[in-house]
Amino acid sequence: MKETAILQDTETMMSILAGGAAILVLYMVGSFVMYMTKNFLDYRLKSKMVERGAPDSVLLQFDQAARKERKHIAIKSAIMLAGIGVALIFITIFPPLGIHSLMIMIFCISLSFLAYYYFIRKTA
Repeated sequence: MKETAILQDTETMMSILAGGAAILVLYMVGSFVMYMTKNFLDYRLKSKMVERGAPDSVLLQFDQAARKERKHIAIKSAIMLAGIGVALIFITIFPPLGIHSLMIMIFCISLSFLAYYYFIRKTA
């Protein structure tokens, strides 16, 4: 009998993909909870600062930092999703699914992080 490679076995690939999907969902839920908690705490901090009569310059500086951070998060998300999209296109062009598909995905995501790094370095 001929042995099959572990990544060419359909059941093994499906269990790996299911595990990866579960990790992705947990990451997304955790990120959402952290983002909402951060926004709530920022709102409370701003409210307390206004109640205690903080100078307008401090409030404006705090707001500018928050806007810049939101902009960077949006750009990072866009670059990451574009990288994942490019990876999925390459995976579709070069079948079958296997270890090379994973390598294509990792390579495209790493290129996305590199692009984000250069964007941050350029804007700083």
